[in-house]
Amino acid sequence: MKPLLFVFSLLLLLSCEKEPDKKIIFAGDSLIARWDVTYYFPGRQVLNYGVSGSGIDDLRHENINGRGADVVILIGTNDLGYVDENHCEEYIDKYMETLMSVPADHVYLISLLPRGFKGDLPGINDKIKHVNARLANKADQNGMTYIDVYNLFVKGGTLNQDLSYDGLHLNDHGYQILAGEVKKYIK
Repeated sequence: MKPLLFVFSLLLLLSCEKEPDKKIIFAGDSLIARWDVTYYFPGRQVLNYGVSGSGIDDLRHENINGRGADVVILIGTNDLGYVDENHCEEYIDKYMETLMSVPADHVYLISLLPRGFKGDLPGINDKIKHVNARLANKADQNGMTYIDVYNLFVKGGTLNQDLSYDGLHLNDHGYQILAGEVKKYIK
């Protein structure tokens, strides 16, 4: 009788175990590629598909399969140096078309971060703010979650140098802030 009770108890415990967390795929440019997502999201099944130097066209051809997963995307800073004011809306449309083509349970779009890189073009952060505002609106209209982190990283109109080691890429403190904000949305 006791062995049967033990087996029954064991089966009951196993049936009560928590379902595994959903897989999270991180995709984007060097800001994603350099992010140690396994460290900042412990106990979660995470994949990092970040590629340094990539832009929206690269993401478009990446063929990310996010079925059964949430996909977190941070990309675009490499593109904005090449997109002039006359083609900004066209770029934003292509950006959203690309995100909408990613098969995922849910897409989380992180706003572009401010820049403070030595060789940046004048007005780059104004362009980033404009693009972020348009992406936020379109993401909301298309059922995506927009995670606005821009103001957490800006200081004096540029990327807070205390959160970066070169004016573009985040240091550990910067990633700590970014991870904290993303965790507010991904449960």
